[in-house]
Amino acid sequence: MSISRIKITNLLSFDFIEIKDFKDINCIVGMNNAGKSNFLKLILFFYDKLNKKRVLSPRLNNNYTPHGTISITYDMQEIQHIVTKKKNIGKSDIFSAIFNTFFSDKTFKTFIGNLGKHNIISSTNDLKEYTLTLTIFKNESIEWSTENKEVLKFINYLYPFFYINTRDIDLHNWDYIWEMVSKIKTYKIKEITQEKFTNFIDKELSISTKRNHTKFTEDITKINNIIKKYNLDLSSFSYNEKLINYIKSGLEGHNFNFHGEEIDIQSDGTNSSNYIQIFISLLITLSRREYIIPALYIDEPEIGLHPKKSEELIYNIYDLYKDLNERTTKKQYPHILFSTHSPNILKVIIKLFEDKQQVLHFSKIGITKSPNNDIHNTKISKLKSTYEDSR
Repeated sequence: MSISRIKITNLLSFDFIEIKDFKDINCIVGMNNAGKSNFLKLILFFYDKLNKKRVLSPRLNNNYTPHGTISITYDMQEIQHIVTKKKNIGKSDIFSAIFNTFFSDKTFKTFIGNLGKHNIISSTNDLKEYTLTLTIFKNESIEWSTENKEVLKFINYLYPFFYINTRDIDLHNWDYIWEMVSKIKTYKIKEITQEKFTNFIDKELSISTKRNHTKFTEDITKINNIIKKYNLDLSSFSYNEKLINYIKSGLEGHNFNFHGEEIDIQSDGTNSSNYIQIFISLLITLSRREYIIPALYIDEPEIGLHPKKSEELIYNIYDLYKDLNERTTKKQYPHILFSTHSPNILKVIIKLFEDKQQVLHFSKIGITKSPNNDIHNTKISKLKSTYEDSR
């Protein structure tokens, strides 16, 4: 489990809402303009600010209240179990840093001094949950519930959030899939220095004959010298960029084809279906043995799909779950949220996933009087979606 609760106050169409439990599969349903898109916008804003992006702040629900908040509570039990093992503390720089940030005695004492801002379990360095709150003020400034930048960095690292809007997918460019892969896999990229890398490649690529002499390191040096001669600088690779290129180099290529055909000549419906299935399959499969636990929000996956194709999408996801359950006892899955108007998708999810799913209904209630306009508020109800009778 990754996200265990989300609470929003006084933002967009939300006066106050709280979702206290998330399942493996979560269906969000409701009429247009009920607040489903607003819910997504606020989660995206939360993560955009974690990523230090410059984005416009969402408006307040009621301007008479000077601020609004987004609070996300994360289940820390899995990562606590991993990093507090004696063999892991000190074994890995990243595990040590996570331990010192969230679970050390020193950290615990610091948290105790901030009970008003953090969700603390009262036994020493036993932090089963952590709540991070983003406050948005009327003047569009923001404030996090912690001043510890390491907390923000590791929350973003351990619990990444991905989003697929089927209306906005560039169906001829699937680079977001590579970005997702790089965020949920962890390798010791920083230990691969430029010198180590070039020397390693040099051993395999170098050619030395009477007529020919080629060394990779020499060519890299020549290229660097020419760049410097013309007063040019190369911007350094980020961790994700390095990892993406290493992964692509280990595969047969870097562009996706479908049945041997380029994706730019496939229909939008075909590309959309394949994109979502590839994305979910990679997300679930690659995150299974990781301590990174992602969440994925898919907005109206049925767009452009035949109703039976929508059902097929859910059946394929279920087959993947079933296959992984048979091969391993580990039950950790990313949270998937489907915002959908499709009764076919809803029907198959309820039928297949039993108690691993829930249906959240968004609806309009009341009106908040605002100086600028009147706002319909959003109510979220959990619908009954588990049944003993298989029919």
